[in-house]
Amino acid sequence: MTLIGVSSDAVEGAEYDIVDKLMEDGTHELVDEMMIEVHYNHPKMQQMFKWCTSPADWCKYKLKDALRIYERLRNASVYAHHWP
Repeated sequence: MTLIGVSSDAVEGAEYDIVDKLMEDGTHELVDEMMIEVHYNHPKMQQMFKWCTSPADWCKYKLKDALRIYERLRNASVYAHHWP
């Protein structure tokens, strides 16, 4: 079983590109389970913590985009769940 995690300040926002790459090159077939922290512009978090007040690449993503990551991975037989 292969388990990988995608969660880091260095990756913040790049998880969309990472998952795209895994799917495009077939690497996802080597992964059984994935813990992934998906960032998106959540209105409540924006209000409470002032998220996306300065330009950040991941601020362009919405909840539907975040959910699509999990859907794509799970449809490809990767057991993906949110972290933390």
